[in-house]
Amino acid sequence: MMRRQRGAALVIAIGLLGLLAIAALARALASPPGVANQLATERALARARDALIAYAATEDNSPGALPCPDYDNDGESDGNEPGFVCSHTLGRLPWKTLGIGPVTDGAGECIWYALTPGFSNKIPTSQRTAGSATRPLINPDAPGGISRIDASGAATGTLIAVVIAPGRALDAQVRGAMGDTACRHGEAAQFLDTYVADGVTFRHDSATLAISAPASDTFNDRVLGLGNVEVFRTVGARVLSELASRDGAEPAGSPDWWTRNAWCGHVCSADGTARIALAAGNVVQRVMPALPECVTACATP
Repeated sequence: MMRRQRGAALVIAIGLLGLLAIAALARALASPPGVANQLATERALARARDALIAYAATEDNSPGALPCPDYDNDGESDGNEPGFVCSHTLGRLPWKTLGIGPVTDGAGECIWYALTPGFSNKIPTSQRTAGSATRPLINPDAPGGISRIDASGAATGTLIAVVIAPGRALDAQVRGAMGDTACRHGEAAQFLDTYVADGVTFRHDSATLAISAPASDTFNDRVLGLGNVEVFRTVGARVLSELASRDGAEPAGSPDWWTRNAWCGHVCSADGTARIALAAGNVVQRVMPALPECVTACATP
């Protein structure tokens, strides 16, 4: 009798598994076309963004600075050392410099990357100056130079950097052959799109825009921005970690990023906690009884 019951239970279990498999297949078949590619693109953009933020947080020249884009398609950050600037502020993601592998979107195309010039890690800390448009101090007050554009064409904020997934080639785009670094050769306009809203043209190859708009036959770029909060939430944690390791002493060494970038003016103390205020009311904080003498009490809300 028990054997019959076990056998019946097994048959029922197998039947249920079969129904679950059929349901899963039905869901997969019912999924909108391109969902897998969209998810792959989202993952690629997130991976690129996270790698850049990690780089900014571990940068010793000026924490928060970022590498120049890869302009010649070799996976390495490019820069013009004599001029202490990026040779170009738009190019492919410098994945070798970031210590990761090639990052490609759902269409198999490499991720592109645009950077606010003043955030280049090629600029020596000693040359950063308060109020400078080209060599600004790198701290939570540093403004981004890339405009975020929505589907209506309105500017909705600024970004420090943006990563762009070019997607499949549009009808007017002719892309080159695959290079040695798994990225196709070709100029930015053959990968990045132009968007028109209310008669105004916006171009991703300008290196100054991050356009978020629905995909169409004339525009299929996907973007993910690195704003002030995204970058300095992690960079601020690094700064507080360095302070914690010095038991009240200021970070020292060469370059003197702490003093030159006026970080002390961005750290305050409240009830044994060190705090760094970011944009839109965001705060980075850490319990820290001892702080440098230059740190003042946090303002009362």
